[in-house]
Amino acid sequence: MGNHEGMGGIAEASAAPPSPLQGRVEALDAADRIASLSPRERQMLSALMEGHASKVIAFELGISVRTVELHRAHLLDRLKVCTTAEAVLLTLRSLIAPA
Repeated sequence: MGNHEGMGGIAEASAAPPSPLQGRVEALDAADRIASLSPRERQMLSALMEGHASKVIAFELGISVRTVELHRAHLLDRLKVCTTAEAVLLTLRSLIAPA
């Protein structure tokens, strides 16, 4: 493989950052998605943001691990993300809205 083969992704990844307006729109969209969560789902998201495992969350809330997993699945679906990491990133975006 030559020195420049496979480098196309680097040029794409180093594209200009989003404009402040676009960043604000994304932050508002993220905040709207989070607002759509039930109080229990928000509680679950908060625990996930703190890095707690499902077993720990279940113990602290007095519910089963399976119930925690169901709440997690519902909140991921409502937030329109696939992973817990994406949910955390979305939450951070909603908190750090450009002026």
